[in-house]
Amino acid sequence: MKKISKRTWIIIGAALLVAVAVTVTLLLMGEGKPYSKYDLTEYITVGEYTGLEVDGFTIAVTDEEVNTRIQDNLTAAGTTKTIEEGVVADGETIIIDFSGKVDGKVFDGGSASDQSLTIGSGSFIDGFESGLIGVEVGKTVDLNLTFPADYSSTTLAGKAVVFTVTVKSRQILVVPALDDIFVKDNSDVNTVAEYTTFIKEQITAEKTDAAILAQKQKLWGAIVSASEVIKYPDKEVQAVVDSTVKEYKGYAEQYEMEYVEFLQQYVGVEDEADFNAQVAEYAKVLVKEEMMLFYIADKEDISITNDEYEQFIKDTLEDYGYTEETFKELQGKTYEDAVGKDTIHRQLYLTKVQDFILSKAVVIPVE
Repeated sequence: MKKISKRTWIIIGAALLVAVAVTVTLLLMGEGKPYSKYDLTEYITVGEYTGLEVDGFTIAVTDEEVNTRIQDNLTAAGTTKTIEEGVVADGETIIIDFSGKVDGKVFDGGSASDQSLTIGSGSFIDGFESGLIGVEVGKTVDLNLTFPADYSSTTLAGKAVVFTVTVKSRQILVVPALDDIFVKDNSDVNTVAEYTTFIKEQITAEKTDAAILAQKQKLWGAIVSASEVIKYPDKEVQAVVDSTVKEYKGYAEQYEMEYVEFLQQYVGVEDEADFNAQVAEYAKVLVKEEMMLFYIADKEDISITNDEYEQFIKDTLEDYGYTEETFKELQGKTYEDAVGKDTIHRQLYLTKVQDFILSKAVVIPVE
């Protein structure tokens, strides 16, 4: 049986966590706590989850990192200006008209007007983009080139071609200066010095969050390894498989492909049975972690309040630049309806349980 690649499992994993977890958790939650219909001691033996050792960390932010972040912010705030003078430089975007001829005749697909082209993007055959470097705006040049021998069109492969190209304009990114005006317009501080401090604190917070997440993942991985499934709730494993199959059949329809053909080309499995079997393996991984999660939550009396639930939605939307109103306006539904109440609850439980595990861990100081 052909194995699914690591890249494919990442795709499947994302689909499961976003789409399938709704189905799994919905089946298992009931009216009380998650998995309230199960005596999880009959299904899983959870490894020790308190007193585990984890490495500590220190955070350092260099001036170079701060300057790079500031420059990135300046570039992101830049505006594009179209100019009709100067010469073409590598890496910049230009607007061109071009016409290609093979054996003195224009060929299909070889001509265009007002075409946007970034020099160095590799959008055209070798020699086309590099041949425009140094050409003055408004000038027309002939590029004598040759199509590659393995070109996609067999009628053009290996053929000599002449492209007549007119450079009409250049598009220049105008980057604002780092001054108090930029700072006031793009942050909650007023001076360049305050902005530099703010950026350093921002990077420090990001690195801290990443380090804490790494600690949680390491601890969680250790608990997963130390936990053993006694038996699987078959109904829930099958629910994951069924939901995943439904998702991938939907993908096949979007690509206007037969389902098996889609699986062979994009997933790398031989047939539907092969795919189902391997998704079932992943489903067991997911269900195992679900059982661990809610076993610990129940044993440690960890619960989710309405305020925490509402704050999670608000924070998540803010992270992506939305309010509840703008999200609903764009998506036609609320975030809760789009994602599912049970998926939100699962993420909240996972966060609180992993926070609890880290709080009970023995942190080994960094030398």
